[in-house]
Amino acid sequence: MTWKILQSRISNCTNCGISKQCKKTFGSGNRTAKIMIIGGAPGTFVEASGAELQSWIWEAGFKNPEDFFVTNVLMCNTPNNRKPTDDEVMSCIPYLVKQVEAIDPVVIVTVGQLASSVVVAGSLLSMSMKSLRGNFHTWNQILVRCIYSPAYYLYTKDKGIKLQAIADLALAREIV
Repeated sequence: MTWKILQSRISNCTNCGISKQCKKTFGSGNRTAKIMIIGGAPGTFVEASGAELQSWIWEAGFKNPEDFFVTNVLMCNTPNNRKPTDDEVMSCIPYLVKQVEAIDPVVIVTVGQLASSVVVAGSLLSMSMKSLRGNFHTWNQILVRCIYSPAYYLYTKDKGIKLQAIADLALAREIV
């Protein structure tokens, strides 16, 4: 499937209840990047949380936004940013898989519990970030590193979370 066809399918998706009423997001960045950053939903990378994630990325030694491709498990925001249903997540996973196949990264960095659980476990199992973070996992033979969401850091102000995320991002950069 070509990139253009995939974009069209995501743009015209009606697989779940929210897809009919939202603006779809496709992701952005370098489609030949060796690092893919995957968040839970489109809001992962906007406003204060997005700015915080950008600062972590630069502090980890990335020099260029073309070093990675950024996308989400969900292609739509849920109403009022509520937790997505299993059906909503499962409706988007095939699109995420196609994006990963097209980009063929060496390393995936998942941001937050939703993205980490879906990518590592393939479901919405409530795997704790504490158990997911700090180790490499694999997904379809691709290395996966899980980091806490910058929104969680901004809520807790736990400097350890920020330092761990920067170190994990730097490790992903060093691998490629």
